[in-house]
Amino acid sequence: MSKTKFSDPKLFSLLATLTGVEKRELHQFLASPFFNRRAEVSALWQMLLNADIVEGGGYDKVQIYEKLFPGQPYDDGRLRYTFTFLREKIEWFLAYRQWDGQPLQTGLALLASYRERGLEKHFQYIAQQTAVKLADMPHGLEKLHDCYQLEFEKYSFSETQKRSRESALQDLHDAFDQYAISGKLRLACLMAAHQAVVKVDYGYSFLSLIINWLEGNPLLEKPEIGLYYHCYRALSENDEGQFRAFRSVLEAHGERFDATELKDILMLGVNFCIRQVNAGAQQFVAEAFGLYQLGLERGSLLERGLLSRFAYKNIVALGLSLQQFDWVRQFIHERKDLLEARHRESSFCFNLAKLHFAQKDYAEAMPLLAQVGDADPLLMLDAKVLLLKMYYETAQWDALDSLLTSVKAYLRRKTSLGYHKEHYLSLVHYTQKLLALNPHDRKAKIALHESLISDKNVLEKDWLLARLV
Repeated sequence: MSKTKFSDPKLFSLLATLTGVEKRELHQFLASPFFNRRAEVSALWQMLLNADIVEGGGYDKVQIYEKLFPGQPYDDGRLRYTFTFLREKIEWFLAYRQWDGQPLQTGLALLASYRERGLEKHFQYIAQQTAVKLADMPHGLEKLHDCYQLEFEKYSFSETQKRSRESALQDLHDAFDQYAISGKLRLACLMAAHQAVVKVDYGYSFLSLIINWLEGNPLLEKPEIGLYYHCYRALSENDEGQFRAFRSVLEAHGERFDATELKDILMLGVNFCIRQVNAGAQQFVAEAFGLYQLGLERGSLLERGLLSRFAYKNIVALGLSLQQFDWVRQFIHERKDLLEARHRESSFCFNLAKLHFAQKDYAEAMPLLAQVGDADPLLMLDAKVLLLKMYYETAQWDALDSLLTSVKAYLRRKTSLGYHKEHYLSLVHYTQKLLALNPHDRKAKIALHESLISDKNVLEKDWLLARLV
């Protein structure tokens, strides 16, 4: 970059995430002297919104300085400070917006202020209002935390007034118990689910004491505790009965949970179901599919208004396993626009191709796979796997041989795939073994079958085994 160019990656990457609404609100924020008294910061904000001054990914710092500080000698440090001040103001704006978007935070902060000022009537009025809002809040850890904060303020106020504190102290203790136990169980569930994937050993400290103490305890009736209690036991003990209890609480209270927390809860349930499917319990395909459908109905699978391409792909795969072809087709088309723009077309084409493949409509599937880009290497490789299976099914041996060679070469070059690399290489290896196999050599078929059965890393094992029948 030229010496006259200036770039602030932290600031520019932050600006890139702002929505239109956030930009308008930020403009008002910076215009308020309460939040910003530096005119040059507001001026810089206006300039950065003007794309005409952007050249080669950087900004002409002399040009910017002259507009910010006309008639003054150039001072590089002063310019850099102005960029830093703008970034700090944007961070303050985002923090304030996050705080203001949490319904109880204003009331809780006001309670602390009234407590410090000793304004009893003001305090009691806001405490009652906060309690009403709390009752209407969605279930979840955030609600329990806010309950604890409210009880803390009530107890602290009783201390300043030199009044009886016994009942307030008990309420504070109980609120903290509920918050702490729910939080501990939620983390335990997430750790148990993660542990099954990455084979890491976590330390759960005194969790077993909590589990034993909760047996038969009335606190299990509280959804934020009962749900995680049954979920953790289902995951850690591989207990279908506990999963049924988890589903029962979810059916009864799921619609009252915070959307973000509900997403984690649903994914924990899906995690249990997939484990059961991998162990041969195919009825859990429908269970996992049902959990995803629940998430779609409640809108809890969306993050910043977008649906993860991984959830999109998983839902399609589960629906196809259940032969819900019409539902899957509608889902693929209706939810396409919820995907992140840079992955939208590739994800759409891959999943639509997968639907056509499941219906054995290979002529429709193959052209779609050609439109899957390489922005997501694993999706691109999955497209190759689908193409591999279609070449085999349609006896296009030359095309299949060429595909296997190219995929193998790609995998050898690629260094960022982690354990996935060995899985795809195993599929290539066994497919080549399958192609070289003499169909009349029973001994060789048995040997290949045993080798496949014992290999835990190969992709599409069931498909390969079916080719040996």
